[in-house]
Amino acid sequence: MLINNAGIMLLLDTGNEANDLTKQFAEIEINFNSPIRLVHYFLPQLKKSKEAVIVNVSSGLAYVHLCNCQFDRTNDSKGTDNIFLSITRNEWGK
Repeated sequence: MLINNAGIMLLLDTGNEANDLTKQFAEIEINFNSPIRLVHYFLPQLKKSKEAVIVNVSSGLAYVHLCNCQFDRTNDSKGTDNIFLSITRNEWGK
């Protein structure tokens, strides 16, 4: 069983040039890229078992409009994460 349950939301104003971009990219790395990496590395092992399961846990932040540019990046990364999880479910959920 693989459980993808990682996500963060940093309070960064994306319109502020003084912000450290590495923090913004770290949020995207964790919210979007991490589940892709985990599936990539564990899928060969999971495919060997008839009872293998991938559990993807995500928040509703992709669907919440917070009227604040501090959260736009989180919404985008969680939204793309949800798309990836849906594709994974459709392809391997047979």
